[in-house]
Amino acid sequence: MLSLLPLLKTMLARQGYFYWRLRGSSMMPTLSPGSLLRVRSLSPSPRSGDIVVFVCADTLVVHRLIRRTERGWLTWGDGCPHPDACVPSSHLLGVVDRVYRAGKLYWPGRLSSLHRQHWLWRRRLALFLYTSSH
Repeated sequence: MLSLLPLLKTMLARQGYFYWRLRGSSMMPTLSPGSLLRVRSLSPSPRSGDIVVFVCADTLVVHRLIRRTERGWLTWGDGCPHPDACVPSSHLLGVVDRVYRAGKLYWPGRLSSLHRQHWLWRRRLALFLYTSSH
């Protein structure tokens, strides 16, 4: 996987985006495995609630940004029970700005902004409850 990283970074620098097929289910129900993602560069800067692609070990991960911390970004898959460890900003590759299913634009849609806020507040509440109990 990491052998593709220089190519993906070059594509981002040259054309501002690349396409990536989602394989895992950690973003269910928002994103289904097999969805085709268009990933744009990080400019403008990502913000809480964005779905991003980042490098973790030897693979690409697609999760949602919850909040910025002093160590980087707290991320969380919509279908995961717990947040990820903080992701350094240098590991962020790009922001998902379009999703296609069966060749048709699936996301963003009319309610994408509301959907983004729903997941963001849901995760912030879960994080508050999780840290309060530990």
